[in-house]
Amino acid sequence: MAPHNWGSLIGFSMQLHVGRAIPNFYRAEQDPLSTPVLIADGHKVKDGACRVPDAPGFGLKLDAEKFASGVKMRFDSKA
Repeated sequence: MAPHNWGSLIGFSMQLHVGRAIPNFYRAEQDPLSTPVLIADGHKVKDGACRVPDAPGFGLKLDAEKFASGVKMRFDSKA
């Protein structure tokens, strides 16, 4: 199995966790997209292989401060 992932910031992490659960996993497709909001400290890519952390949530963390600074109001909340 080699799931297709393109255009997803968390798809690579999701594929890696699926790969840990099934015996016929062939490879994960990594999209070069990135964002400072997601922290993937536990993922270590070396020699074409990736170490997957045991942390919950696919091993990703949200930088709440950076996320909050990028939120923009798109409606009038005073109405």
